[in-house]
Amino acid sequence: MWRWLALGLILVASAAGSEDSPTRMHVTLPLLDVRAAPEPAKRDRDHDPLQETQLLYGEEVLVHETRDGWARIEAVEQPEWSHHGRWEGYPGWVEQRGLAEASSWEPNLTVTSKLGVIRNRPHSSGLVLLRCSLGTWLRVEDSSNDWQRIILLDGREGWIHARHTASLRAMQAMPTSSRRTWILQAARQFLGDPYYWGGRTAHDPGASSPPHTAVDCSGLVNLCYRAAGLIIPRDAHEQFLKAAPISLEQAQPADLVFLSSAKHPDRITHVMLYAGKGRVIEAPGAGGQVREVALEDKRLEAKDRRVTYGTLLE
Repeated sequence: MWRWLALGLILVASAAGSEDSPTRMHVTLPLLDVRAAPEPAKRDRDHDPLQETQLLYGEEVLVHETRDGWARIEAVEQPEWSHHGRWEGYPGWVEQRGLAEASSWEPNLTVTSKLGVIRNRPHSSGLVLLRCSLGTWLRVEDSSNDWQRIILLDGREGWIHARHTASLRAMQAMPTSSRRTWILQAARQFLGDPYYWGGRTAHDPGASSPPHTAVDCSGLVNLCYRAAGLIIPRDAHEQFLKAAPISLEQAQPADLVFLSSAKHPDRITHVMLYAGKGRVIEAPGAGGQVREVALEDKRLEAKDRRVTYGTLLE
């Protein structure tokens, strides 16, 4: 329900507020950087102020304009509270070569393994067509001997092993307690992965870069919820705005822990997943790795920062 409610609100707002006639398109690459300006990413993992977020294969965008091989887009599956005072898709620039129109393509499958491999036939020796991050949504037509037949955006057929996926409909219908378990299972697959500002994809050591494969703090949260069939805001501040406030005593696994400045408590600077039993999972910052630590240790490390709690799973 979250996914359709959030997406519906974004699309209504976008259609009402746009002065042009945006084109609906989908991402055709395993990963596509969203940039603040039409400039490519740096070759190293140092902080890049132009890096906004990342799009996964199949994600829908609205294209507002194109220029010199770049497209100015709105990522409708990554909500943000915009300067217009409403929920809209995350804005930015992407390389135009990573987009295509696909009006009838509707996902019904989510990748729940850290990396899901789509092959040209239902066998582990099949040619690799696509390597998909956890949280990628796909279109499955049927299954054969534990393999699922995928219809790609360009009409080709591919096959992915069922152990790497789950039905979106089943995910969205499952009890909240089960969804909490799925979210944490997803998060623990990232442990030890590098941090990357603006990152929102599972780390793939074999992938060429840029684009860089990794997550930042809110990208980790966003991806793990997406793997469980839910669309939530992209950035930590918007995740805070969307979450219902709770106390530490009320916090359950997969709820959110926010850090902010003591002087500016509404200015969220970090988000973590509550893992239960007084522990959190986080992507801590530049130079760090995704880790699971005691919440009390994090509170001591945070020093003068304010700690608050929220839930998106009521």
